[in-house]
Amino acid sequence: MRRIVLFVEGDDDRALLDALADARLLPTELQISRQQAAGWANLYADVATFVRARDGASGLAIALRDVDSPEEEQSHVDQFLRLLDGPKPIPEPGNGRVRAWEVAGGGRAALVLVGLEGDDALAALGVRRYAGDDYVLRLVLDEPVYGGIPEQAAVPHALAKAKLETLARELCDNGIGVDTSKRLLHLLRAITGFRASPATFAQRVLGAARGVLDSEAMAASLSPLLGDIACAARLLRPS
Repeated sequence: MRRIVLFVEGDDDRALLDALADARLLPTELQISRQQAAGWANLYADVATFVRARDGASGLAIALRDVDSPEEEQSHVDQFLRLLDGPKPIPEPGNGRVRAWEVAGGGRAALVLVGLEGDDALAALGVRRYAGDDYVLRLVLDEPVYGGIPEQAAVPHALAKAKLETLARELCDNGIGVDTSKRLLHLLRAITGFRASPATFAQRVLGAARGVLDSEAMAASLSPLLGDIACAARLLRPS
């Protein structure tokens, strides 16, 4: 079976996927790229190069891209298509988050827009731009998951959550926007004294979640990301 390679924008997203792979929550034929994309333009270029036919062989690839804001979704798709060679749409599931194309030479590429648009808990914290960090924040705000991270033991869950809400509100009131989960996670790590990198923090959160949540709760917390990745993989498999 041909491998399908997952491409992401940065280390934080890769850490999230590595944790999902370790938990065996990703399709088995997926391989996570180790290329350092450093932004969406490089991400799209890496995928376009990978799926292009070379020496009679072509690739299958999924690009995971932060949606940022709903208004930008079509712009993401248009930017991606400009780099693909003769893309022809593959029938899609109709949820708007997953798109796939076959390109000249038989390669296939899918674009999965990642983020938790419409999540009430994140909206209450002021999140208006969406990304893979949304899943890390949603998980760590769950008290059992929070409690499974030893580095946070000195600050009780209720206190950390209350301080996070207060800080986010005060910053917003002073004209400093905190509209992404990434910025809220920076604040939370400062509150709890977690000194390691954001990527390490994501790994700790996913590891704690695996330890305290059953498979059904874990899948629900990571929805729709897991379903969208599985959907993209199905669309890329040649019939």
